[in-house]
Amino acid sequence: MTDDKPEIPPCWICQKPAIGIGASSMGAISGPYCQECADEGREPWFALVAGMMGLERGSVHEGLTPIIEATLKFYDKTEDDLWEDVERTDREYGELMEKEEKERDGQAIEWFGDDD
Repeated sequence: MTDDKPEIPPCWICQKPAIGIGASSMGAISGPYCQECADEGREPWFALVAGMMGLERGSVHEGLTPIIEATLKFYDKTEDDLWEDVERTDREYGELMEKEEKERDGQAIEWFGDDD
């Protein structure tokens, strides 16, 4: 047996050395954070966008405001940039789900036969 600890990847926000793996405030995902990003409350862009999917402007809980502001500032993005990415990701996800549903419907016909 060895006492070697696995190497922690760099911070998934800024790529500086991480202090550990932490839970995202935006959903059920964990990743490496450096001290500065953890202290500032930053999130990776993808986690922020994914966590906002299905929401509309003005419907975001006020508790997320500091996280959103810190993340926007770090990435030098605006709220408009965020909402454009959220809307695009929502749309692309919906298209993917529709495609998969059609594929599953086709498989069901193959498995059980078409009564027509």
